[in-house]
Amino acid sequence: MNEQLKPSEGQNPAIDLLECELGIARWNTKIKEARVQEDYKSIYRLLEDAAFKIPLKKIPQNWQVKYDVWQLAGNDPLDFLLHGYIAYTPGKDGCKESPHNLKLVIIDMTADNKQLLYDNTNSILVSKPAQSIPIKCPKPPKHTPDVQGNDVSLPQADERICDWQKNGKKWTKKTIDFKPIDLFFRGFSFPYADFADFIAEGVHDHLHGFLGLRQRNIDSPIDFKFVELIFTTLANKKILNIDNELDTNAENLSYPVPPFKPEDSYALYGASGGYVASIN
Repeated sequence: MNEQLKPSEGQNPAIDLLECELGIARWNTKIKEARVQEDYKSIYRLLEDAAFKIPLKKIPQNWQVKYDVWQLAGNDPLDFLLHGYIAYTPGKDGCKESPHNLKLVIIDMTADNKQLLYDNTNSILVSKPAQSIPIKCPKPPKHTPDVQGNDVSLPQADERICDWQKNGKKWTKKTIDFKPIDLFFRGFSFPYADFADFIAEGVHDHLHGFLGLRQRNIDSPIDFKFVELIFTTLANKKILNIDNELDTNAENLSYPVPPFKPEDSYALYGASGGYVASIN
């Protein structure tokens, strides 16, 4: 970790960059250790019921400002990205590992570079861990066709979240064991436009993020599925054990990283000791 760079005075005091770095570094270390020891179970115990909760009122307002400027410059709205890094933050009281030890550190792509990172702590959002909410899974799986663009239909969202709930353990084992390339996700890259859609609705206080499994592009040399983040609002605000349903909107906010594109900047990951490499 880079401990010489400090947040500028006057920035958001609620965001501790060094704590974010430490959490991201801890997750990176746990993945590396699990690969060496072939211990996929320790990772799956953390991911099995992982969920993230984003208070809409906590979303940095300057993301929208940067997004508007991006569009005015004639850029594709879907190319303005947020980087969401998994941070492992175990409790100080020594409690056993739990999905509640995982958080999502989100930063916009313009702030996530070496020159601007520590002058833009007000561009960072740290999610709350959320209680996992089992989705009423279809039987048998529907295998719904992909919709166009970056959208995801509600049947697709249900299917992908249920796919993780049913097959996440098998996926974790296969991916941890995959050699020689380390493809296990440390975070996600996703369009801010998807967040903007939820904000514009203005009818919910929180977004709930779930892990889902999605089939890779058929042109990819890696043939198994990858984990994505699916954010949605909940039709039923009560936390129940059964029959929860997604609300009228869902977005698959993701491409997992790594792999990294060579032109992309992931300074927060690099400052946390992550090796930024790309694969084809």
